[in-house]
Amino acid sequence: MGRKVVVGMTGVVAFLMPTVVLAQTQDRVSATEKGSLLIYPAVEVRTQGSTIDQDTFISITNDSPTAVSVQMYFVQGDTWQALDNQIELTGNQPAYWSVATGLGTVNVSPWSALGYFVDADHSCDGGAADANEYMGRGAIYAWAVDALTNLEITHNHLSGAATTVNYEDGAAWEYNAYAYARLGGTSDASLDIDGTEYVQNFSQLLINFQAAGSAAFGTGATAVVQTPDLTLMPVSIDFTDGGLPVYTKAHFDVWNENEVKFSGAYRCIICWDQTLLEEYGVPNHFKLMNLQTDHGKARVDGLASPLCPDYTWNGNILVSEDASLLGVQCRLMDIGGYCANAGGNLIGMGYENAEVNYLPLGEPDEAPAFSNPIESTFNFVQMLKGLSKGR
Repeated sequence: MGRKVVVGMTGVVAFLMPTVVLAQTQDRVSATEKGSLLIYPAVEVRTQGSTIDQDTFISITNDSPTAVSVQMYFVQGDTWQALDNQIELTGNQPAYWSVATGLGTVNVSPWSALGYFVDADHSCDGGAADANEYMGRGAIYAWAVDALTNLEITHNHLSGAATTVNYEDGAAWEYNAYAYARLGGTSDASLDIDGTEYVQNFSQLLINFQAAGSAAFGTGATAVVQTPDLTLMPVSIDFTDGGLPVYTKAHFDVWNENEVKFSGAYRCIICWDQTLLEEYGVPNHFKLMNLQTDHGKARVDGLASPLCPDYTWNGNILVSEDASLLGVQCRLMDIGGYCANAGGNLIGMGYENAEVNYLPLGEPDEAPAFSNPIESTFNFVQMLKGLSKGR
C-alpha cells in the first residue's frame, strides 16, 4: 500500500493510497474456468445389439443471458475420422445429451454415425473383450461461433463435463471439460491456441497413479485392486478436407514413492489414445511388480522421436512431432468383486501452442428472382413465336 505524508502547521496528516488490484486473466487451459472452446478428451459407448452397456453423457452450459451457437466435432479415436454438429444454446441454458443415442436437451448425431468396433475391454475386472460387444470412443471439440458466418467468436461463458455410466458393471465416473478462454484475434476458422487468440495449452501433464495390481486402498477384509486407464490426445487437429492426424511420442518420466526415477517408458499416439497403463509397452513402470511401490507419479510430454516410426495413413506419411497433450485418467477398481470407477482431469504445467482448423459453413447463396415475372414470361413467349415464324 502506498503512503503519502504531508506536513502542515497543524501536525502530520497521512493519506493512505489504495492498492490497485489488477484482475488476473486466465492464461492457459483450465478445467475449473469457463471458456469459448471446450475439449472433452474421453467419451465411450459400449453396446450389445440394441442394449447399451455403457454410455457417456455430455453436459454443456451457457452461463450468459445471450444465446450462442456452438460448433462441435466428434472424433472417432480408433479411426481418426470426425463428423460435425452444431447446436444452439439459449441464454443461461444448461444442456446435455447421450453420446450413444444423440438425444437429450439438444439432439445431435449418435456416435454410431462414426461406426462401432469390436470391444477392447477396459472393465474393472480386467476380463477378456466380449466378442458380442461393440464400442465407439474418442473426443469432442466444441466452440462458440457466429450463427451467420460459423466463424469462431469470443463467448467465455461455456463449461461442461462428461459422465460415463457403465450399466453392466454398475459403475460411473466424471471429469470436467477443458476450457480455453478466447482473448480476441481474427475470426478465420483457425483456432490459434497461442496466448493471443485463445489461451495456451500445457506443455506437460502430471499423472498421479496407483500401480496396476495394487490393493493399497483395501481395508484388509476387502481388497481394492486398481487398474489405471489413461486417455491422451494431442490438442492440435485439422478438420479441413485433407487434414492429417497429429502423430507424437508420449514420453513418460516416472517416480515411485521412494523417489526412485524410472525412464524409457513411452507410447506412440496418433490423434487419440486410450489404454490401460498395464498394457503399455516395455519398459512398463506402471505395474506394481515394476514400480515396487503402490503409488507413483509420471510427467508426460509429447515429443518428436525416431522411436515412433513413420506411419502411413490414407496414403500419407505421418512423422512424429512435438505436440501439446491433454488427457484424463480413470481408476477402474475391483472392490471385493464389485466394480467402481473414479477419475478426473490431469494436472498441467508449462505453456505450449496448438491449433484447430475447420471448414466454416458460411451463408448459403440466395436463389435469384426476376424483377418482373410477367415481363419475363412475355419475352419467353415472344421468343417462341419468333422461332415459329422462322420455319
